[in-house]
Amino acid sequence: MAKYTTSDQLDVSALAQHYGLDQVRLTPLAGGAANSSFRLSSASGQFVLTILDNHDWPSAQRLAAHTQAVFRLSVPTTEVVPSVEGTLITPMGDRPAILKRWISGEVQEPLPASLLPDAGRILAQ
Repeated sequence: MAKYTTSDQLDVSALAQHYGLDQVRLTPLAGGAANSSFRLSSASGQFVLTILDNHDWPSAQRLAAHTQAVFRLSVPTTEVVPSVEGTLITPMGDRPAILKRWISGEVQEPLPASLLPDAGRILAQ
């Protein structure tokens, strides 16, 4: 089971430096089964910072690369934002983290039956 990260455990100035961001604010996001996610607001835009509490470094790298590959195939998902060094994951303390572009919307849990055909089409692509 994951040990979740709280915003007071994060070095926001180091995070801002890793991504070249100014005026960073973090707001915890509800939900998630294995990781800690925060809405990150900055002068450059809105993002989601996910601390991969339930991943080691190799699995975090695979997840980031997979997410980025799926995004580049035009599957409707979020884009992973590379650090200023060009890496897809960055250290937040002793844990890996991924920064993703914010997508406005709402999580549908459970997924309504009316959306199942659309979800199936997306997965089939």
